[in-house]
Amino acid sequence: LALESKDYEGAIAHFQKMGRPATPGDAPQAWIVYAQQQQGKWEQASNNLGMGRYSLFGRLGSSLPKHPAMQRLSIVQALGQKLSLQKTGISVEQPGLQRSLTIILEFLNLVEHNNIHDAAYLLLKIERPCREYPEIDALFRGVMVLAGEQALREQEPECTERFWESIVYQPPFDAQLILKLRQVYTQTGETVQRQRLLSHLLDGVKKEAREQPEEWPETRLKPTLAKIYCWVTDVWMLKGQRQQAFKALQEAEKQCPNSPEVLGRQGLKAQVQGNHEQVVPLLTKALEGGSDSYDVYQGLLGVLERQGDLNAQKEIRRRFGQPFGDFDVDTEVSISSWIEALSTQDYWTFEELVSDQGKKDSALNACRIFIKAAEGEPNSGNRVGLNQEQAIKQWDKLLADLSLPDQIPVLQAIFLSLQLFAKRQKGIAALQTKYQQQLFALISQCPEAKEAHLLLLVVKGLSSERLSLTLQPYLDQSAQPATALAHLQLKARFFAQTEALRPFIEESLRREPQHPQLLLAKATTYPYESANYKKFHEEGFELARRLQDPKALQAFREEEYFQSTQIAQDVFPDFLDFAETGQIDIREIVQKMARKMIGNEVPPEMLERLLPELMDRFQEEMSGIGLGDDDDFFEIDPFGSALPFGRSRTKQKSSRSKRSF
Repeated sequence: LALESKDYEGAIAHFQKMGRPATPGDAPQAWIVYAQQQQGKWEQASNNLGMGRYSLFGRLGSSLPKHPAMQRLSIVQALGQKLSLQKTGISVEQPGLQRSLTIILEFLNLVEHNNIHDAAYLLLKIERPCREYPEIDALFRGVMVLAGEQALREQEPECTERFWESIVYQPPFDAQLILKLRQVYTQTGETVQRQRLLSHLLDGVKKEAREQPEEWPETRLKPTLAKIYCWVTDVWMLKGQRQQAFKALQEAEKQCPNSPEVLGRQGLKAQVQGNHEQVVPLLTKALEGGSDSYDVYQGLLGVLERQGDLNAQKEIRRRFGQPFGDFDVDTEVSISSWIEALSTQDYWTFEELVSDQGKKDSALNACRIFIKAAEGEPNSGNRVGLNQEQAIKQWDKLLADLSLPDQIPVLQAIFLSLQLFAKRQKGIAALQTKYQQQLFALISQCPEAKEAHLLLLVVKGLSSERLSLTLQPYLDQSAQPATALAHLQLKARFFAQTEALRPFIEESLRREPQHPQLLLAKATTYPYESANYKKFHEEGFELARRLQDPKALQAFREEEYFQSTQIAQDVFPDFLDFAETGQIDIREIVQKMARKMIGNEVPPEMLERLLPELMDRFQEEMSGIGLGDDDDFFEIDPFGSALPFGRSRTKQKSSRSKRSF
């Protein structure tokens, strides 16, 4: 009676005196909670419902009331306080009508907080069609689209797959959603579902073309079908089923033989079948026609890299790289594989880097010949014995098959391999002289051999006086002697720390003190950790930056690349120890790297204070690399055999997505 007259305080006073149920199955506490909710005393009602025994970290007290009336009042409480039902302890797994109600209330709460992702998962729990709440069916498709997009932003593509798969095969046919889901499957490496999706896309396009011929003239239909069949080809290739892939490609060719996508797949097919002379023209023509296949683009770069044509590779990246996220090609460091291998000046690393048989560079082949002819283990000086007869026979055969300009880097690679890694046995010096003289003999027909020959003399360690006899005429004939001198030193520094050119550089700087490349060249005649290196490096860089000299800035990038590889190489043995023992001293590694980078000018006590911050930053970087995840280091072979294309050494923006072709 008190409740009917809205005397809630009086009602509560009577209910509190009851002590026990007045009738079987009654819940006296429910009446008190109801009255408190009617008053708006939500906190008191929450305590009586048992919600007060919950915290942000979970439940603190006994379980929530099981009585149906208390459950309904808990739902009202959640609505009144705008709480998630989960925080009240109410399960969305309640049976029957109660279950649908709790799911929908929780769904609305999540939507209000812009958590469409979790809200969509709740809707997937409701059987459709939803007879109790038909409005849910009208909302379902839109919620799933939005939830999939949110999941993508949150980098959870597997959730996107779940949401979009629930609607993509339901009418109406939505080509845009299909294309988006295809991209997600490409990212996650899903092949079976991608194949099903493409079949649905083919059927849908053909049906639309039949029903709306005015919307699908042949000029639109045939290229569209050709592109879809090319995507089908990609999936078959990814699954290693070539014959099925080639059949799909034939269907694409029937639709539109001159389509850029078709040409691209033909080029990749030619590569797999060994028709090498067709590969580059077909892939290039595909990109020129507007192919958006990442695999066509990467495939062409891989072929050009194995051919050793870095200039053509850079031109392709410059022309076509931007749509594939390949930017800043002109500011990247691109160093020939053989130079990169020799510049390590460490035999085991050298052996590892030249072992990639996929790279067809002739100078790299010269390094491989050295490795194959090596005898025994390297000594403490990092040198090995050499079967000279075997090496000479193979080197001379390699040179005989090359044009004169192509012999230049090969002769350099032979000389430098001997200089850096061969034991000083009888005949080695004469062998070096032999190939050095062959390089010198090329100068009359190939002027570029002059700098290459000078480089060998610098690395060999000739005194400044003897070097002057050859160097000075070369500089006198150069259009830009200071730049030519700087280039020579910056190339020589890859293979030796030498002061031989310093007097010439200092003399040139007296004439051109504002030459940034000369300042960098002078810096490299000093050890990296020294104050002189840092002084001249900093002066040159500031000058290059102020002048915005692109060639000078590129020289500084190459120097930074060289130094970073040297630092990494110094630390590498620690990682090898880790591989063997399972233990790694992060502090020691960071200390070693820091000392290498900042030199000895920083007092030990200051370095000690900096170490905790440096270790934190190092571990952050390492956590982003994903060590041990093979997918970060190896592309999936779409043909189920050896990779048709090598990996590019140039730094590019790429995702972890597993590409199809």
